[in-house]
Amino acid sequence: MVSKFGLNPWVTIWTQPRKTIRAIVENNPKYGFFYLASILGISSAFSSIYLYKVSKENFLTTLLLNIIIAPFLGIISLYFNSWILQITGKIFKGDAPFMHIRAALSWSKVTYILPICMWLIILAMSPNIIISQNEPPTTLFVSLIFLISSVWAFIILLRAIQEVQKFSVWFSFFSIIIAFIISSIAMYLFGIVLSYIVNFFIR
Repeated sequence: MVSKFGLNPWVTIWTQPRKTIRAIVENNPKYGFFYLASILGISSAFSSIYLYKVSKENFLTTLLLNIIIAPFLGIISLYFNSWILQITGKIFKGDAPFMHIRAALSWSKVTYILPICMWLIILAMSPNIIISQNEPPTTLFVSLIFLISSVWAFIILLRAIQEVQKFSVWFSFFSIIIAFIISSIAMYLFGIVLSYIVNFFIR
């Protein structure tokens, strides 16, 4: 690992995102993609179970099902959002290859290891916390971990896009923000269409 990249990307991405992503795209931009997609998907799966208050009876089944499909949902999310990032990057004359942008976005998701570790600890100590959400200190702790991981992910993405696109910090920032807005609108519209289709078939 260290001999191939000249560093360990799983360690250095946290504090040296530009140097790390440069080493990755120069050697193997596909490296770690499936694992990072899995991290994103599994973290999202735990969050969904927590937010939507799954019942005790369905908790284990829902958890296992979500973990199984999580990597594939993570892959779809990374491909779609990388494509949007490539489009918004062109607004600022960015010409990075798609695989480099995908690598930048994927490696920013490494911070979601933090909430996964949190969920596993909670699951081992008291799984009822995930189901009930009735303990304010726990809710505050969960929110804090998500805030830390999300802000850290954004900083890594900001610096990684800056590196692969050869942007200034501000160009990198605005290309990400515009991509986020477009992605959010697209997901909202997709949700409306999907809801309409489901309601149409279950009438």
